[in-house]
Amino acid sequence: MTTDDPVPAKAPPADGAGFVDWVRPHLPAMARVAARLGGGGAPDDNVHGSHTPAGQ
Repeated sequence: MTTDDPVPAKAPPADGAGFVDWVRPHLPAMARVAARLGGGGAPDDNVHGSHTPAGQ
């Protein structure tokens, strides 16, 4: 496997704490995308707003 190969996605954990741990390594990348697509809002607010429902 090279660094260009896709990594199979794992299903998110069912509990909230597990979801936080599952998402945490990806927060910097998600914040960058949110900053580009968020239309001027704070990137942290955009990421939080889009992922809060996903973790419930």
